[in-house]
Amino acid sequence: RFVLNNWDCEDDAFILIPLKYIEALKGINLYERIQGRVISCDPSTGGDECVIYVFYNSVVIDKLYLYERDTMKIVGHLMLLSAKHNINNFAVDVIGIGQGVCDRLSELGKRVYAIRSSNASSDTNKFYNLRTEMWWYTMQRIMDKEIPYPQDDELIRQLTSIKYKVMNSNGQIRLEGKDETKKRLGRSPDRADSFVYGIWATRFMHPGNRIFEPQKYRDLSVVYG
Repeated sequence: RFVLNNWDCEDDAFILIPLKYIEALKGINLYERIQGRVISCDPSTGGDECVIYVFYNSVVIDKLYLYERDTMKIVGHLMLLSAKHNINNFAVDVIGIGQGVCDRLSELGKRVYAIRSSNASSDTNKFYNLRTEMWWYTMQRIMDKEIPYPQDDELIRQLTSIKYKVMNSNGQIRLEGKDETKKRLGRSPDRADSFVYGIWATRFMHPGNRIFEPQKYRDLSVVYG
């Protein structure tokens, strides 16, 4: 199974974020390290969750799970959270109905970091697409214990279920598609994706709610030992 690097491997050899990485986060307090502020949203259709997280740096301070297809109602919920927490930065998945959410938030004067996970990454030699790069960055933050322990069993289950595959001799990696994950979990990993969007987007958010250019994060040549 290791040689074939098959999506169907039953063990955790190709899990990007093993459970032991999450368990190592217990007891970490990062509230005093507030930096970027952002509200992340993964709008979903077909009965999946629309997941909204409010981030102070890497700390989720509020959350909302909706089963809503109406983009204007989703925007309404986002605007309420914006007013409640005085946050004007948003990270939203633009695929599907998310484009309408992004457009309306922009019309309302909010700063929107539009995420299209199928786009090319900033390092195409290492990452198959942006989604892979975002998840890899989140894995690095977890390994460095820069993220507190998630107080949500379902979020943990989703974070520790995503598999990866090595694509070529350069070591380029690719995450399995959401359909494969959904088939294995019995639901779409919407909580995990929205969480990753928030962690990723805080890199671009200044404490004064100004968007700035991303800093180059450190390279890990070897992650799994």
